[in-house]
Amino acid sequence: MRIRRGIWLLAGLLSTAAVAGEPRITLEGHRDAVTCLAYAPDGKTLATGTGGYLYDKQGKLVVQNGAYVWTDCVLRLWEMESGKELHALKGFKTGVYGTHYTPDNKRLLFYCQGDTQTRSRDAANPTSAETTAFPGIPLGFGFSPDAKTLLCWHNGGYGFDLYDAATRKKTYTFTCPETMGNVHWANDCRHLIVPLRTGVVYVLRVGSVK
Repeated sequence: MRIRRGIWLLAGLLSTAAVAGEPRITLEGHRDAVTCLAYAPDGKTLATGTGGYLYDKQGKLVVQNGAYVWTDCVLRLWEMESGKELHALKGFKTGVYGTHYTPDNKRLLFYCQGDTQTRSRDAANPTSAETTAFPGIPLGFGFSPDAKTLLCWHNGGYGFDLYDAATRKKTYTFTCPETMGNVHWANDCRHLIVPLRTGVVYVLRVGSVK
């Protein structure tokens, strides 16, 4: 995938008849770097988020009222088959830095830079009212293979929380003394693979992690 004022969907992603290595569709609309994306579980929709600091003609950051000004803070939804833009969710004051669909395809989770909570929209009607999905801002999301538990990286990469996906209640908090890499679920939904920046890899059993 290549991003340059738009998004290329590589051949084979949308059509097996396309020539390998050549983009079949280019998604145009974002004016700044695309910072996150998520495919809907049903494969019909792609969500992309963007947003960056605004610079003046001299290349200096624009500041208003003591704060940096952001530009192109938008969460866009695209139809995968045609590349058509379905929605452009705007009005955010800072960039959209993370997004994820729930496994049942019903909710679209996302957060913006500086948020204190994870946001949630109805995936079928994303322009509807926004709700709070989970407290706190994760560095990333990861649903268990059975879709029953959501893992959220947090604390600058020094820990994660586990939530019951149905009730949204926190079930566990893990704090690590070292910076973690991307945490992954094992296929049995009972173990988590936690790589550390120091070269150590933890295999943690869910429900019995100390």
